[in-house]
Amino acid sequence: LTAKLWSFVFSELQDKSEILESLENTTTKPSARRDWASSHTQIQIAGHEMLLRYITDVDYEHSLLIWHIATELCYQEEDSTKENSDKPEYQTNRNISKMLSDYMMYLLIMQPKLMSEVAGIGKIRFRDTLAEADRFFEKMGIENSRDVKLASKMILSVDTSIEPRDVKGNHSKSVLFEASSLAEELERLEKNFGKDKWKTLSNVWLGFLFHAASHCDGTTRMELLSKAG
Repeated sequence: LTAKLWSFVFSELQDKSEILESLENTTTKPSARRDWASSHTQIQIAGHEMLLRYITDVDYEHSLLIWHIATELCYQEEDSTKENSDKPEYQTNRNISKMLSDYMMYLLIMQPKLMSEVAGIGKIRFRDTLAEADRFFEKMGIENSRDVKLASKMILSVDTSIEPRDVKGNHSKSVLFEASSLAEELERLEKNFGKDKWKTLSNVWLGFLFHAASHCDGTTRMELLSKAG
């Protein structure tokens, strides 16, 4: 992670230290995987029920994967000539959201021991989501799935007015089109109400990071540090 990102994270952690301390002192502790979001994270998106449900109604690893894909969809969809692209804070939040999203996804999939308390069935969800994406790309005639911009555009073109969970049922753990719905909602809030989606995303990703940091496996963390990991 870049020095600029670490500086941002440390600054935000200082700003939220009183809130985090008050949470530590509560008598009722949230579980590691359920009710994971701090009250501060929820306040950031209060009043936007369509966003809040992707935080409060799902387990940590489920939420992380949804927000990761939604972040990538927003990142790829955005035109560099967009109105807000010349605003430093907007670009900073955009870059930080992307870096934190990629980093947290790396930890979830590549460092499962470190994330064991919060990982849940993260790898199963990832596998099912990847399989659904492959089927979708084949159906849409996308030969090069590494063309991320084209793939993102096609995913966002799908009508998600019907709940994805109602279509796929309970068997598949894929979150592909839940993430698409979230990305569309973030874009809608920015376009119609002027709500900076990257500010929202950066705050959500800080919530993911802080929660994981307080629930990661200590022994595994020491092993990784000893290997400069």
